[in-house]
Amino acid sequence: MAAYAASKGGILSFTHSLALEYGKQGLRAVNIQPGGVSTPLANTTLDKMPEGYDIGLWAKQTPLIHGKTSEFLGDTSAVAAVIAMVASADGAFITGTEIRIDGGAHA
Repeated sequence: MAAYAASKGGILSFTHSLALEYGKQGLRAVNIQPGGVSTPLANTTLDKMPEGYDIGLWAKQTPLIHGKTSEFLGDTSAVAAVIAMVASADGAFITGTEIRIDGGAHA
């Protein structure tokens, strides 16, 4: 878990640095952070877990936030819509930050 945390922190710092270094050239840096996304693989993974298997904090948070795990997975179109907005003129003032698309899992 430490390696994951360190690499995630590095990506956040890298995003901020890119925005500062290249902003004057008109480039923007935005870190898109999707949560669980409904895909054929993701939709079957939880069903294949052995009874009582502990998949960690993610599984423990899900029912608290959404009531059941299946409601926790977002749709790929929601992630695509945010990316399209950030890349469009509507997102022109967004840079040097991160956007979580996770249905409130990190709230």
